Amino acid sequence: MEVMRDVWSDPIAQFHARYGNGELNGPFAWIDDHRLIANFATGSTGNSNANSFAVMRFSADYKHLSSTTLLIPSGDRSNFDPVVSPDHSEIAFPSVRGQSRAIFLAPVDGSAAARQLVIWDGAALIDWR
Repeated sequence: MEVMRDVWSDPIAQFHARYGNGELNGPFAWIDDHRLIANFATGSTGNSNANSFAVMRFSADYKHLSSTTLLIPSGDRSNFDPVVSPDHSEIAFPSVRGQSRAIFLAPVDGSAAARQLVIWDGAALIDWR
């Protein structure tokens, strides 16, 4: 556990220096050997559950961030449980705003806005086929 704390502490500080003091909730999923998706809770719109996803690219020794990309702009949606596509180019994730629930798709390079795929009522389980 101490090793993970040492590896994770400098990138967290670097992330906050770039994006402010929202709560970085840690990693969700590795995209490849040096990129992972993290949850960044902003709460900036008065919704304490509002969050976005960031792709964090690590240096070869994992002690520094080479780059970060915010995938989902801060807003009033609660986004959670991203699943990386088999080719590592996109994520699919459930998103909730009030009583509205939808599943979105977003490119991991941040090149385009997330797009809504489907509205659902109930639990969501995403799996790539």
